Amino acid sequence: MENKASESMKVAVVHSFYSRQSPSGENTVVLDQVNQLQEAGHEVLLISKETDSESNRRLYGLRAALTTANIAGSDPSSQLTSFNPDVVHVHNLFPNWRSTWLSFWGRKTVQTLHNYRAVCAAATLFREGRPCTECLDRNSIRAIVHKCYRGSTVATLPLAIANFGDVARRPTLAHPHTLITLNSTAEDLYRTYLPESRIVTVPNFANARAQPSSQRRNRFIYVGRLTDEKGIVQLLRSWPVGLALDIVGSGPLDSTVSELVESSSLDIRMLGRKDSHKTLDLIAASDGLVIPSLWSEGIP
Repeated sequence: MENKASESMKVAVVHSFYSRQSPSGENTVVLDQVNQLQEAGHEVLLISKETDSESNRRLYGLRAALTTANIAGSDPSSQLTSFNPDVVHVHNLFPNWRSTWLSFWGRKTVQTLHNYRAVCAAATLFREGRPCTECLDRNSIRAIVHKCYRGSTVATLPLAIANFGDVARRPTLAHPHTLITLNSTAEDLYRTYLPESRIVTVPNFANARAQPSSQRRNRFIYVGRLTDEKGIVQLLRSWPVGLALDIVGSGPLDSTVSELVESSSLDIRMLGRKDSHKTLDLIAASDGLVIPSLWSEGIP
C-alpha cells in the first residue's frame, strides 16, 4: 500500500465513547484517526469504553461520578502496559475513566483537547447565551452555583471537583507531553496557563468520500446537535427567503426547532440524525455548510 509509514509505531488510542443517542463528531474523529493510522502502517490499539454499555451497569451514575471526580474508578493503564505502545493518544476520558493514571504513566503521551472540559464543567465556556470564564477567573465552585452540567447541581459536582485548583496541575493538562488543540482560539486560551512549547494546533480532518457538487442548488446544510450554544434557533429566525436549508442532527431543542420549522414558510427540512457517511454525502450535495455556533467550536 502506498503512504506506508517508513517506521511503523505502536500507537494506543484511548477514548470514552459518548452515547450513540447523541451525535458526536468526536467519536467519528477517533474512529477515522484509528483507520488512518492503520492504513499508514502503524500498529494501533483502540482502548475504549462505550457509555451506552457502561450505563447499563448497576449504580452507573455513582460509578461515573466517582470516576469523573478521580475518587475511584478504572483506568486503561493495565491495557497500556500489556500493549507497550510507543505513544499513547488520549481523546476523551469522561465519564468512564479517571484521569489520575496520566500522572504515573510516564511514557510519550498526546492529549487532544476537543473541547474545554478540562477547565469548564459544561465543556463550552458558554452560559446563558454568552461566553463564560467564571471557573477560570475564580474557581470551579462557580459551576456548582450555576448547575453548569445538564442543569444539575449533583451532576456538576464531580466535574467541579475534578477541575478545582490550579489549571496547570490537572492530569489531562499537566502530564501529556503534547497537547493538541483544534484551533488558534483554544490554543491561545490554554497557552495562558500552560507552557506554549507543549501545545500545537492540529485541525480535525474529514474522511470524505463524495466530491462536492458543482451544481448550484441554493440549498445549504446545518450539521450538529440541536442545543443553545450551537446557535440553531438564531439561525432559523434569521434564515433568508430564497435559500433552502437542511438540518441534520438532534438534541434537547428538537421540539423547539420543529416548531420553528413548521411555523415557517421557508424551505427548511429537518432530516434528523444521519450516520457519518450519509452526512458527508449530504454536505457534498449542498452549496455550503452553515456553522452558526455561539461558542468557540472545536473546529478551525
